[in-house]
Amino acid sequence: MRRLQTTPARKFSADSQRLASLAQSIARAYSRLEERSWGTRLDQALKKLLAGNQQQAIDSALDHLFHTDLDGYDVLLDAIEAVSSSCRLEHGGKTYDALLVAVPVLAWTRFSIASGPIAPEALHTIAAHLYGHILADGTRAAIAPALYSIDQLPRTYCETYQLTQRMSEAAVTGKPADTANALPETAAFLADTRYLLLVVTAETGQPLLRWQEADAGTSFQSSSSAALTQWQTQAGPHLQNLLPGCGIELLLPGAYYVACREADKAIRPISLRAAVNYLTTALAVEPGQLEVVIAGFGDEANGMRLGIHTPQSPTQQIIAVLRETGVTRIQQIDTIFPPEFCDDCGSPLFCDTAEDIVHAEMPEESVQNQGHLH
Repeated sequence: MRRLQTTPARKFSADSQRLASLAQSIARAYSRLEERSWGTRLDQALKKLLAGNQQQAIDSALDHLFHTDLDGYDVLLDAIEAVSSSCRLEHGGKTYDALLVAVPVLAWTRFSIASGPIAPEALHTIAAHLYGHILADGTRAAIAPALYSIDQLPRTYCETYQLTQRMSEAAVTGKPADTANALPETAAFLADTRYLLLVVTAETGQPLLRWQEADAGTSFQSSSSAALTQWQTQAGPHLQNLLPGCGIELLLPGAYYVACREADKAIRPISLRAAVNYLTTALAVEPGQLEVVIAGFGDEANGMRLGIHTPQSPTQQIIAVLRETGVTRIQQIDTIFPPEFCDDCGSPLFCDTAEDIVHAEMPEESVQNQGHLH
């Protein structure tokens, strides 16, 4: 979820140093017992910083490890995600585990993709299907009464931690989820992801999700696939009602950060297909008449790291999807450009066939020219 920003070096405080050192100790542990001991200390340090809204100290430790120790960076990132999106709490003399869950819905359209509040009746129906197909028996859940876009989700780990704490308390007490503030406006895209957010709780040691139950079988793949099929079949029509004029695809709900990452990957080929469909319709042309320029933007070293386990490179994946849509005129630019944005409107700029960095706009002669294409 989080992406490291290119910013001036942050002050490396004592708190940041402690996080980095604990993460490195875990990465170099010689036994699970040692790893657990260091892990407990790291979790305690993170809870203190997250509860105190000390995001800068956390970001500084991540930045430091990203550039000096990638194994330590992975350990720290995993710990931050776990601590900010789960917790253990007491209620009525019992101890409960709580997990923040994201429910991704991929959507595409030529119009607009809805977000915002969900009517109580619709939320009640969706909740029934979550209990029926996704959540384990005996769990309690608090569901946020809204459909979120990616830029309406918590922006920092501290915000995620605070949301998890509030919704966990609501889940175990049976109170409505209080998500507080009004949602900001979201950018218009041809394809985008919408999310339901909920916290699911169960007595400590009991399963939270359907495929964790003892009678679900030993294969995560088969049991989670069966749950997804039921979720898509039964809940799909009700979520479709929340997104009029859109095609949708439901992904498997799961732990917040993992589900969001899976949705981010899954929406990319859909976005390409939606863009080709939009352009061919708006310009009254065939896919073979379009020309596509593929160029990289960002940190070259970071991009290489992110793609290290990918069977195909990002460029190869893009080309494969484009060819499936009928696009054949594809130009690849080897240069990796620094990200640039328009000084006037803030829109990201892209590379054209002459390798100039420009706005992505419809042709001037197009009667459907409505500004920038996202």
